[in-house]
Amino acid sequence: SIGNIIIEAVGPAVTFVQKMPSYNKKGRRMTINTADIPVLYNEMKSSGLQFDEDVFKPYLKIWKNQNIKAKKIPHEPYKPYDFQLKDVSDMLQKKCCILGNEMGCGKTHEAVRVGFSLRMNKLIICPASLRLNWRNEILMADPQADIGIIQSSDKKIESHEWLIIGYPSVAKHLNKLKKKNIRCIFADEAHFVKAVDNYGSPASQRGAAVLELAAYAEYVYAITGTPKTSRNKDLYNILRMIRHPLVVKNDSFYEYGQRYCDAYNNGFGMDYSGNSNDEELNKQIAPYMIRHLKKDVLPNLKKQRQTITVDTDTREYKKLLKEAMDEYRNTGNKSSGQFLGMLQKAKQNLAIAKIKDTLDLSESIVSGGEQVVIVSCFTEVINQVEQKYKDNCCKIVGGMSDADKQQAVDDFQAGRKQVIAINVVAGGVGITLTAASKMIINDVPWT
Repeated sequence: SIGNIIIEAVGPAVTFVQKMPSYNKKGRRMTINTADIPVLYNEMKSSGLQFDEDVFKPYLKIWKNQNIKAKKIPHEPYKPYDFQLKDVSDMLQKKCCILGNEMGCGKTHEAVRVGFSLRMNKLIICPASLRLNWRNEILMADPQADIGIIQSSDKKIESHEWLIIGYPSVAKHLNKLKKKNIRCIFADEAHFVKAVDNYGSPASQRGAAVLELAAYAEYVYAITGTPKTSRNKDLYNILRMIRHPLVVKNDSFYEYGQRYCDAYNNGFGMDYSGNSNDEELNKQIAPYMIRHLKKDVLPNLKKQRQTITVDTDTREYKKLLKEAMDEYRNTGNKSSGQFLGMLQKAKQNLAIAKIKDTLDLSESIVSGGEQVVIVSCFTEVINQVEQKYKDNCCKIVGGMSDADKQQAVDDFQAGRKQVIAINVVAGGVGITLTAASKMIINDVPWT
């Protein structure tokens, strides 16, 4: 069960299990939360009761403070900031925490440094579009790193020191992953697992799978630049992931909802969509979170541009590109309409092939409660963005009146829409989109 250990106890041991705060029984099945295991072990040990101590050892390790020191990475891609080195030390000391630094503060690099200090099997769970980006970050720190990327279609998962998997594949490969003895988990864009039902259980298969893996790991790091979205309810699964004291009991969600979600009965059931006692909740989370804003630690940082490598099928693109180059070689005229048209067709094919990754990346921003601008040269890309986000999206494309364009800008700037998709020609100049601090450029124009 999620976050809990199934206990099989007989005779006098049952009494000790029943005294645990998270004890729960359904039929013949008893469970307690992993947080209660050290308490159970110590009470049974001090009583003189005879029991199999080896059963407890894997779980006692989870709660043991080992005080591991940060190690040097094999290769320094750049000189780290002092705050980054301190973050790494703090993460190793806390063992389970939220890494909530604002985007641009180097969360991924910090996580990689933590991973190199922990010589154990590690699992990175991230949006599928970021798998290669994580691999590249690890290879920058160690070109010889042992890395495996898990695909949804994989029948078998090979053993590697670093395993990287996309959120959509975790539930499918859950049983295989549980056999890999993974002791360290990095959950990037952790707000992907925020959905929780009114009983405190994950409302998605991926959320349930991630929490189950986290329950057995010694080190768990929830990575998100937006740790607190608009609703306190959205924090609950993340707090369970890092074993926060607020959520270790079986009935924790009811207490959490009453205290921090302004819970009330709306006539159909309990409504936990509100917020209450925010300042108290922030104080409760602070010891379990590392959080910096760019303006505090990097006041002189300018606009950042990052190229993200994605795993895209380019076979059709290469075929079209070859046809275009054959046309050029045959005519020797690179300004001919035929050659330029064929080149543009290849360019369009590649742009459309990247939509899936663009939408996956944008979802990591939108699910965190932020706004995003998506840019493309092609109508097909804009249309697919609009189809995904529907009423939460506005667009600026050719053929729109000035009034309609301005209405789209106004809706986005006022926060009525989280996503705006713009054609680089129709919306490339003369508009203000400062409501967002993040822009995804799916494809670039010739100039």
